[in-house]
Amino acid sequence: MKYCQYCGSQLEDDARFCSKCGLEHGEAKKEDPVQVDPVIVDPIDLNATPPMPDSQIPQQETYTGFQETPPNNGLVWLILSIVMTLCCCNVLQVVTIVFAAISMSRHNQGDYEEAKRYSKIAMIIFFSLLALSIIASIVMYAVTGSLTPEFFNEIYEQYY
Repeated sequence: MKYCQYCGSQLEDDARFCSKCGLEHGEAKKEDPVQVDPVIVDPIDLNATPPMPDSQIPQQETYTGFQETPPNNGLVWLILSIVMTLCCCNVLQVVTIVFAAISMSRHNQGDYEEAKRYSKIAMIIFFSLLALSIIASIVMYAVTGSLTPEFFNEIYEQYY
């Protein structure tokens, strides 16, 4: 029986290379395999704490299903305030846009209570400015008899 002179594994009679270590052998020797001292790896960590009994192992939280997040009302007030700013030319709606954007930011950060608070502020400002715009339109109509100021009528008559 032949053995590899480098790693000690058994070789076939006509083998020129060792199938384990891959080294070339001119003429393999017929002697006992090389003795290799075994390396013992101790898997026990000496600094580790001893295992706890089953009764003391903390229980993991179980998955309870879909966790519903509160609705993002800041988006609603953001869209409404942008539309009102563009349609009614109410520049004060920019304040509503700011509060709605802060509400959305807080919601995305997971701070739902703050998001709800800023959303409520945006809603109050939105409806206050909407009411103010309606009252201003009624007063303008009562005073001038038209919903458009006189200079708009002059521009319209001049170019159209």
